[in-house]
Amino acid sequence: MLGPGVNHPLMVKRTRKLSTLLLAGLLCMLGAGQAAAQREPEEGTPQAPALGTQADDPREIPGVSYQIEFVGNLSDEVRAQLDAISRLQSETDRPPLTEAALRRRVREDEKRLTDALIALGYYSAKIESEIIKGDPVSTVELRIETGPAFTLSDYTLVYEPPSPAGQVPESAEDLGLRIGMTAATEPLLRAETQVLRRLAETGYPKAKIAEKKYVADRRDNTLSGRLEIDTGARATFGALTIEGLESVEEPYIRRIVEWPRGEIFDQRKLDAIRNRLARANLFRSILIEPAEDIGPTGMLPVTLRLEESKHRSIGAGASFTSGDVGFGGEVFWEHRNLLGEGERLRIQGTANELRQEAAARARKPNFLRIDQSLLGNTALAHEDSDAFKEKSWTNFVGLERQLTEHLTVSAGPAFEISEIDDGKGDDNFRLIGVLGAARFDNRDDKLNPTKGLFMGADSRPWRSTVGKNTTFWKNEFTASTYFAPLKDDTAVFAVRGRYGFLVGVTTNDVPANKRFYAGGGGSIRGYEFRSVGPLDSDDDPIGGRSVAEISMELRLRFLESFGIVPFLDGGQVYDDAYPSLGEDFQWGAGLGLRYFTAIGPVRFDFAVPLNPRDDDVDDDYQFYISIGQAF
Repeated sequence: MLGPGVNHPLMVKRTRKLSTLLLAGLLCMLGAGQAAAQREPEEGTPQAPALGTQADDPREIPGVSYQIEFVGNLSDEVRAQLDAISRLQSETDRPPLTEAALRRRVREDEKRLTDALIALGYYSAKIESEIIKGDPVSTVELRIETGPAFTLSDYTLVYEPPSPAGQVPESAEDLGLRIGMTAATEPLLRAETQVLRRLAETGYPKAKIAEKKYVADRRDNTLSGRLEIDTGARATFGALTIEGLESVEEPYIRRIVEWPRGEIFDQRKLDAIRNRLARANLFRSILIEPAEDIGPTGMLPVTLRLEESKHRSIGAGASFTSGDVGFGGEVFWEHRNLLGEGERLRIQGTANELRQEAAARARKPNFLRIDQSLLGNTALAHEDSDAFKEKSWTNFVGLERQLTEHLTVSAGPAFEISEIDDGKGDDNFRLIGVLGAARFDNRDDKLNPTKGLFMGADSRPWRSTVGKNTTFWKNEFTASTYFAPLKDDTAVFAVRGRYGFLVGVTTNDVPANKRFYAGGGGSIRGYEFRSVGPLDSDDDPIGGRSVAEISMELRLRFLESFGIVPFLDGGQVYDDAYPSLGEDFQWGAGLGLRYFTAIGPVRFDFAVPLNPRDDDVDDDYQFYISIGQAF
């Protein structure tokens, strides 16, 4: 459209003035005649020396140094976007070798910035440039007139053949657009994608935009849009073909997929299948490809192409805590497809100077139903600490069910045989109980979260059937949340809380390994492991029937791989059945260093007790080294 209307750049190329074309052609002819004898060096590339001359060090070849200035009434948002995409701005530290090369760079930037302004809705934008020579630095001045921001005046959707009314977008508002909004390119392109997505969710997977037309009118600074959409035939799900399986059994995959053959095609169902397969942790890549053509009966075959990941892994970790805990380590072996249906078996050993444990944990996913897993754990443990001495064998079998994307619950019977010495003599226990748990977790990263929430609740009634006869009910709640005010990981606020209580018996009647304790690297830093709370006459921890803790961190990241973390921890263990929040809290504070790696941050924390107890119960400081954040 000529005159007052101008076609939008999404549909046609912009025209140039005739004089510009003639001048460009003349320059091209002149340049072609001299190309063999003289060629301007490419920008930023030193030219080879002529024969018989001495080559200078390329690092010593001077360039045309310059600075750039945007001149015009620009908003902060527009100026920031132009700064971000300007090649002149990003390459000031790589000056061109000649003034001609600088002029070429300026011309390229004019086009780049003009296109950016149009994408922001400024269809009448004009940019003029001037190079002001200086010694030693020249100035490139870009005079920018954005003109008014164009607004969306009209948006029309035409379907051919017509699609079911009420099931597809019919207006701008249905696509998140609004008549009168700034006619920026991004929301218009997003609307195009959304039209096709909505059609694919209502049985039209082969829909395409047959024609799109955007017209900018300079008379009233508006933009109108029109999409003509070829919906294609309506389809149902046809046969599913699975390719790429090696050790994973195909019947198991078909059970996970729950293929909806014969139902109206819906892209959301394919997305759900992809997510379900991804959660199985069995595949390196998952590709779901509908066939090119819909069959004569309206059924659309689909191919599922899978590439299995490695199913076995081994690993190790190490840590160090000052005080009695000392050096610690962990080794494990894991198989994630033991019998061909995603069964997971993990065997691991953990040890430090106080406690050693060997454990095996098994999981059979999709047991009896898709969102349910069968769990089985067994562990042998030995501990010799100031709190107690322990030899135990613990077993658990239960079911875990995923209620939502982020919420899971589990429950099942447990059995433990233990021999405990809490300083008052040995006691043998044969405990039976029920372990129930609920977990909500939408953190973006388990080892280094920057946003999200974790909440956990454990409820465990126990009864001893042999030896010391006792019945008690232990409950514990934990939560942590993360907030990044700068929308990245350069600064993250992290807060953690813990609350637990135990009812049914007195503290002395509870096995020492089932009492609550606090203090140490994952609890209240600045105090020794398990040292916070009631103490006996030798200042050894007794443990208690309730606990309350809070921790706060400010995680600051710099130089990509490093971080510094000031933190404050507080809490207390009580002999009472329920904690007294804030009463007699022991507080610790410190500073942590982080080195970020591909497997998580390496953590070094140094902490001191802020209100140490009398009689030199608490050391002057504690430090901790491990992998992963404190919480």
